[in-house]
Amino acid sequence: GYIVATGDISISDSSLIKGNIFIICGGSLTISENSEIGESINAPIVLYSKGDASLTNSTVYGLIVSKGDNLVLNGTSVNGAILNYSASFSLTGNSDVIGSVVSYYSVNIQGNDASIEKGNIPEFSGLVIGLDPFVVPGSYLEY
Repeated sequence: GYIVATGDISISDSSLIKGNIFIICGGSLTISENSEIGESINAPIVLYSKGDASLTNSTVYGLIVSKGDNLVLNGTSVNGAILNYSASFSLTGNSDVIGSVVSYYSVNIQGNDASIEKGNIPEFSGLVIGLDPFVVPGSYLEY
């Protein structure tokens, strides 16, 4: 399914969004305390934010694409991948990314508990997504 808004999207405390969902936001994206987005690396989500994105004390399984001015992960665990076009990208608190990070600008890791480590990324084969300026292997844009 899809959750699409031309404006802002806010996902409140302790929300659960199952896998295989696209969340597409024309404004700012805010995900609050103890939310789980995606079910596993095998049932991921795709989060796209044209505005700022802020994720606090949550878990994400899937792909985050950020094109606003700021991407902030505070105490958030990401299992999958991040494609960042934001001028400011910060990992704060106990934020961990297990998978892959591609950032057009620098990544600001604040504190000893934040980390990025190599890991698996979700299978994107068969999805009709392409990432500027990349093409996801197996997507229709590859052909």
